[in-house]
Amino acid sequence: MPRDREVRRGTKYGSGVASGSRICPHCGGLNAVDADRCFRCDRRLPPARLTGAFEAFRKLKSVELLFTMIFGGLCLVVFILCVMDQGGLGPLLRGFFTGSFDLSVTVRFGGLWGPLGRLEPFRHVSAIFIHFGILHLGLNMLALTSLSRYLEPSLGSARYAVLFVVSGTLGFVASELYYGAAGPPTGGASGSLFGMMGAFLAELQVRRDPRLKEVLIQFAIYAVVFALVFPVNNAAHLGGLVAGFGLGQLYARERRAMRFGRVMPVLAGVCVISVFGSLVAANASDAWKQIRVQEIQSGAR
Repeated sequence: MPRDREVRRGTKYGSGVASGSRICPHCGGLNAVDADRCFRCDRRLPPARLTGAFEAFRKLKSVELLFTMIFGGLCLVVFILCVMDQGGLGPLLRGFFTGSFDLSVTVRFGGLWGPLGRLEPFRHVSAIFIHFGILHLGLNMLALTSLSRYLEPSLGSARYAVLFVVSGTLGFVASELYYGAAGPPTGGASGSLFGMMGAFLAELQVRRDPRLKEVLIQFAIYAVVFALVFPVNNAAHLGGLVAGFGLGQLYARERRAMRFGRVMPVLAGVCVISVFGSLVAANASDAWKQIRVQEIQSGAR
């Protein structure tokens, strides 16, 4: 037998003697349980004890609209926690869009207010997931579902996650730069949604899609009407739109579809960790506790 065949049958690709087999997390190829490299794609296999975790992650990645469900679910969970901390839906029904969450509730669950963004920068991320009323949450979740049906499958889950978190975060950075230390309580996924729309417009522009003008006019009308009818954070919307358009240009101009294939999952992981970390940090902050004491002392709560 030729020497290269001996190597392929050796420990590098598995001896074939050990019982059992395992699947390559990269290409799905079936390999001997003691193999170091995949027989099909020749990529290094993870340690056997981690194979189960890699396989679970591989299955998770195949879930349709994975990050749409994660981010939408987080918005819903944060809203429910706010309602519970506030003491019920009564105040929200009186303020159907903006709601009537106490400032301590808003700050506790990630909201951005006044100088807190500079003191606690993680709030530029956590503010994406708090909403101030039933209509506020409902409209944003409707828009999220509508945009994500195209964008997440089109971009891929990792690129989509980076787009959502980065555009929303930079939207609130823009909001803080505009309003300064006197900024009102703010939050919501609108900056991320405008970022998604910006990415869609960038894709149409790069591909010279004839629908660009029509979509741009419709989007402009929607944005203007929404800004006039509801009390919205236009600075966050504009910041998210610009950030999303920039990322959309980057995505659309990739020379090869997998150019950032290994980088994007890592960035997406960092974004998701920052999301959960920011929400935990907001709840652990002393800021909302100090505000709660003041509310109790003043009789506002």
